[in-house]
Amino acid sequence: MTPMSVGLGPVHADEGAGPCNGAVPMSGQEFPSWDALRSFLDEYADGRFKIIVLRSTHMKTEYGDTGPVERAKFGCEFHGGNASGRESSPKKGCCPFQINAAWRKKLNSYVINTVRLDHTDTDGHEHHMRPSQSQSLPKLSFDDVSVKSFLKLKVASGVPTAALRKLLAYAFPGKYIDSSELINAIEKERRSDILETPIPLTKEDRFTALLQLCERACSLASSNEHLYE
Repeated sequence: MTPMSVGLGPVHADEGAGPCNGAVPMSGQEFPSWDALRSFLDEYADGRFKIIVLRSTHMKTEYGDTGPVERAKFGCEFHGGNASGRESSPKKGCCPFQINAAWRKKLNSYVINTVRLDHTDTDGHEHHMRPSQSQSLPKLSFDDVSVKSFLKLKVASGVPTAALRKLLAYAFPGKYIDSSELINAIEKERRSDILETPIPLTKEDRFTALLQLCERACSLASSNEHLYE
């Protein structure tokens, strides 16, 4: 297998895109959020291997605190090299798989810069791949009552999409989680929360309501006085 390095023009990636519809990481793809980027990569890996963050840098907030990820270098779990700031220690190996992405302020998106998708080392060996989850596992149903209850609780708690995907996989093992269905279910829950949450009154609204209440009370008092005349 020859190394695959993709460098096509700008492509707007759908948040739910994955191997089921043939989508693969390409240079120029844009993602509206970090969660959307991670979900896309997890969908592409499809359980065959794990994509981890080898290195990353974060933006700084106006107060000097650590903000969202600014740029990240992704690799395969069998990367095998030394790297700082990675999510988990890579397993032994020297897999060349690599994806680099960064936040583009002008585009208001995360953009994939460079891509290398092969898993063949310099000796021509490719590490073991696990079975594809989308083809070997039953799909998780977001219409299931227990799944909906779990999702509602986590969305209300503000759990990010990427973390929520991992929690669902842990809570409902042996199920394939479709990214597009997950994102649709999350958006549905968020809209539901907005509709259920009472809109807080402003100071002007409260004053107007109090004024109307006083006027109503005066009107009733005046009516009562006429009854006793």
